[in-house]
Amino acid sequence: MGYRNQPVIQDFYGLKDLAKATSQIGTSAARAVDKINASFRLAQDIAKKENSALNILKGKSQLEDSKIVQGLKNKNNLGDPELVTQAIDEIENYMMSEDGSVNAKAILKSGKNLTRDERKMYQDRVNVFEDMISNFTSDGAAMLTDKNLFDTFDDNTMFYSGNDPYERQMNLLAATTTYGKPSGDGIKQIGRKKDGRNVSYTYEVKANHPQFKDLEEFQNLKTVDGKKTVTWARDMATWDGNFIDKMGIKAADYNESGKGSGSLQEIGGKLEISENYRTTLPTVVMNGSNEQSVDVGSEFVDVNGFIESMSSSWESQANAIWSEMQQGGGKPSANAFLRKNLKHSGVDYMQKFVDGDMTEDDIIGTFEKLSKDEMLEHFGLRDGDMSNGLRLTKRALTESDIKMLIDRKIPGAVNLSAGDDGYFYESEKASGKDNTEIKTWKLKMKNLLGDSTSRVPVYGNKTSVGTNDNKMIVWNAALKQWEPQTRDANISTKADDDTRVSMKAWQPAKGKDIPTAGSPKSAYNNWLGY
Repeated sequence: MGYRNQPVIQDFYGLKDLAKATSQIGTSAARAVDKINASFRLAQDIAKKENSALNILKGKSQLEDSKIVQGLKNKNNLGDPELVTQAIDEIENYMMSEDGSVNAKAILKSGKNLTRDERKMYQDRVNVFEDMISNFTSDGAAMLTDKNLFDTFDDNTMFYSGNDPYERQMNLLAATTTYGKPSGDGIKQIGRKKDGRNVSYTYEVKANHPQFKDLEEFQNLKTVDGKKTVTWARDMATWDGNFIDKMGIKAADYNESGKGSGSLQEIGGKLEISENYRTTLPTVVMNGSNEQSVDVGSEFVDVNGFIESMSSSWESQANAIWSEMQQGGGKPSANAFLRKNLKHSGVDYMQKFVDGDMTEDDIIGTFEKLSKDEMLEHFGLRDGDMSNGLRLTKRALTESDIKMLIDRKIPGAVNLSAGDDGYFYESEKASGKDNTEIKTWKLKMKNLLGDSTSRVPVYGNKTSVGTNDNKMIVWNAALKQWEPQTRDANISTKADDDTRVSMKAWQPAKGKDIPTAGSPKSAYNNWLGY
């Protein structure tokens, strides 16, 4: 059955509208995707531009920092070259690292929205670089602090810092390395290291090295293959570059003090004890050879009186040492002065004072004795000294000498005995010969001393040809060695105080000052008076 007028079937489920809506959604989605793609491309472009800008900033930062580092490289003489290289490498590695100054500077300059903490973090990284640069300069300057002192080192007025001999020796070794000088035989540097602001030098030292072998700290180190390893290390954050110090004490100038007080006089550029301490003795006439006679004028010298007159010099020096020792930081300087000038070390006087073991007077008295001994050594007036710097003649006193000194009321003369050492100024005047003859004779003797092949006897020094010889060396052919001989004088005095001298036979020489048997001819130089 059919319907002629069939009714239109209604879109009960809304399919038309759905299709329409679907079509509309598709169009919107496409538009959204386009917008997303465009936004992504924009983001890419922005990121690309940002990265490009950041890279440009990084490049600029790198150029800036590299210029600074290159400036460090171009500086001359910043201390040990190897340590300098290590320090610069350290700076460059940090500069170019991911967390280094180049990246940090670029990010800070980029205009990025950074949090306060982020900005502080990047700024801290920049500050690390700047501190490294600053420390490099200051550390280099510290290492060079004592270069001028090293180049002009004066053992009499300077000393290597340190609380003990080992520390002083290590500072000497480190200074030698720092200032580009060789370490010396028996010492080999095996390491230089810089770690942050810590620097160190490492050496191999022969176990029997003369500069180290007697030092307790060195002896306690392990020995491997006859060598010991020593290390010098410092933290540049706290170390001031102190290798060398100057003594705060001025050594006594005994020559100038003596001249200033009138105890010494200068004649022909040479120092002598002044007339105040000299007593003229009767002239001695000595018979020489070739019908020549010599008048010997003697002046006895009161050396003890002279020494006492110089007491203010050593007393002043002793007080200066104690004063320096009491100053803050002055103890090393005082000890260095004692060690170098007075040959005295190993006693902690400040500790003895603090502990009550020694009083101030005890300590100053010790320093006075040391200073007096120094002065006696300076002038050659110690017991056993064979020569002196005051042109004095030293010889044994005779009974005749002592009698004359007592007669002239010389202080202390009554306490003298024949054979005691006495000091004299003696002058000789020869008759019958030109004094140039003695110059020729002396030259001949000196030439014989210098001729190792000659077996001709060599006689001791004298002031004139007519003077009798009392020292000589002769060749013993049997023993094949030189032997020293001496002879004494026979002295007789006439009623008119005219003394006549003749010589006894030659005898083997005796005395502590004589070179050991078998010594070469040249060893008798001082003994013969040349």
